[in-house]
Amino acid sequence: MNRAAEIAAPQARNIFVNAIRAFTISDVVSVLRGGNTSGTDLLKQKTKPELISSFRPPMLNAVNTSGAGPVFDRVATRYGRELQRLGGLGRISSADGTQTSQSASPKDQFVDYAVSKALDGLFYYIGREETQIRQIPAARTSDLLRRVFGSN
Repeated sequence: MNRAAEIAAPQARNIFVNAIRAFTISDVVSVLRGGNTSGTDLLKQKTKPELISSFRPPMLNAVNTSGAGPVFDRVATRYGRELQRLGGLGRISSADGTQTSQSASPKDQFVDYAVSKALDGLFYYIGREETQIRQIPAARTSDLLRRVFGSN
């Protein structure tokens, strides 16, 4: 799963660049005046659906090639009704509360969960970096960052 996230992560760059280019003046002002992760929060809000679409195929492929896919399929065949009755894997959610679809197969629910966790991790590290840039002048490693956030 980690390898699948690593494969999908470079696609996130283009999604982020396009989202940032589409920021409005109001978006930029809110990021500049916002808290330590306001830029990260806005980026997440603007990109999450597209990132999910981008991360899902490599994650599904990883599940299928690892051998876990057929196991999930067998579980669904054998215990499908009971899983549905118990809410499936739908009770599993990510840090932001995103839950898997209870009507999806167990394999798809697991893939949705894995994608959600990968994105949680991605945004965690982006937020951590943003916080460093805002709080520690030495973290402002480019002229642009120093102009925006100051150099002191």
